[in-house]
Amino acid sequence: MTDLASKTDEELMHLCKVGDEPAFTILYERHKSRIINFAYRLLGNYEDAVEVLQEAFTYAFRKAADWEERAKFTTLMYKVTRNLSLNKLEREKKRRHGCLEEALIVTDGADDAGEIASKRELHKKILGILDEMPQHYRDVIHLRMFESLAYNEIAEVVGIPEGTVKSRLHNGLELLRQEFVKATGAVI
Repeated sequence: MTDLASKTDEELMHLCKVGDEPAFTILYERHKSRIINFAYRLLGNYEDAVEVLQEAFTYAFRKAADWEERAKFTTLMYKVTRNLSLNKLEREKKRRHGCLEEALIVTDGADDAGEIASKRELHKKILGILDEMPQHYRDVIHLRMFESLAYNEIAEVVGIPEGTVKSRLHNGLELLRQEFVKATGAVI
């Protein structure tokens, strides 16, 4: 085991290709805290992050035999973790949107039922527009606006340069604004 600990991630993955579980255990121990922190930043929930951590490493071990050394092991794990996290977010979108709507309505200072209903409808329109936008815009808007990730973190998660993150965020918010104006007739 001590000899294995001195090996690089890629050398350990080559051992995992033939089913070497101790090699995989070292990879897991070496990277679990970074992967769980990454998943937590995406999901905002520790229990979900632990679940994604387990799914990501299970996936990596099952796919070890097919692994090709085109990218670093950590790059593979971040991509798998990102995809699993985004899938989890997508599955929970309806529930999360409902919670987001309620949080916005409760904290916005609305006094009467008519105003609350109006705000609820407004939030539903915004979330509906977001749901219809291209995925590459939704990713950066979601990670920035709802998960509060920095541009460099978004670039790492999505696998694009930081400048592209800024461009997509700008263009995505502009598209959101345009679609909102079309849907509501409001001028913003």
